Amino acid sequence: MMNDNCKLLILPEIFGVNEQIMEIGAEFNQRFGIATSVLDYLYAVANTSVNYDFTDWMEAVTFLRNLQPQAFINFLKSELDRHEKEGFTNFIILGFCMGGGLAYLTGIDPRVNGIISFYGTRADQLFYNNQSNLDNLVQNRPNDECLKVLSFFGAKDSSTPEQYQNLIQQTLQTARIDYTEIVYPDADHAFMNHRRPERFNPEAKEKAMLEIEKFLNQLI
Repeated sequence: MMNDNCKLLILPEIFGVNEQIMEIGAEFNQRFGIATSVLDYLYAVANTSVNYDFTDWMEAVTFLRNLQPQAFINFLKSELDRHEKEGFTNFIILGFCMGGGLAYLTGIDPRVNGIISFYGTRADQLFYNNQSNLDNLVQNRPNDECLKVLSFFGAKDSSTPEQYQNLIQQTLQTARIDYTEIVYPDADHAFMNHRRPERFNPEAKEKAMLEIEKFLNQLI
């Protein structure tokens, strides 16, 4: 059971807040005993809830090209402010896919003490302040002993190749940020998504869940 002041906030894949992401949020809540909410960051683009089917990949990508960096930061701040008013002070951000790449950026807010990224994409691309999400993080939180970062990748995932993984590791470790990186050799992109049977890897998921539990216990 987590401390009452801890909250896990989830940034979904490019498909938005759909049934799958709500199901895994509920699973995290039940398994880890931590208050959990899903952040609808696509709302920052359209000012309304938007979600896509897994077959609408290109449509989702096109839509998210309209995501403006400052709009995302404003959305993040408003969400953290809202949950802080509810009594939460220890925030862990967990993201999948593009949400996993944005999870690194959320660490610029000092209220975020933990970042969990699943196959996070585009973390090395220019975004907020004309810097990458990684560069924004290390610029704002170098040597910060309160911050821990955990990243998961699948070795079969062509969208997050080994060179990209190494860049993340080198960037965060050079900034003396507590960083752990785990790569599952038989896993592909979206290996946590049980509604995509062609990608879902139950063994990798269970191993990741055990690692998350250890990570959360370090943050309470």
